[in-house]
Amino acid sequence: MAREQVQALEQAFDDLRLALGGGDPARMISAGEAVRLACETVRTGAGAELDGETRLALENLLPMVEATRVHINLAADDARQRIDLLAQQGIETAAATYAR
Repeated sequence: MAREQVQALEQAFDDLRLALGGGDPARMISAGEAVRLACETVRTGAGAELDGETRLALENLLPMVEATRVHINLAADDARQRIDLLAQQGIETAAATYAR
């Protein structure tokens, strides 16, 4: 597996982290797709033995992957809470709920 593939994966996760912070759903989806494609590329190249540098680069990605996972879970929880609030209050108060 080439070092470039790991760097592309790292960049994809960084882009996803920024997209999650920005709150733009289209950008989040696009960044998520980029992460998926980068992961597939890394998996495809993982059939060969990993050299020490590549293994270390992948291990160094773990904190970023975990932080991204937590960020996604928090965003999903926020969306669920907003939907629940909307369902409880009804459509009449939707504008006040989302105007914040």
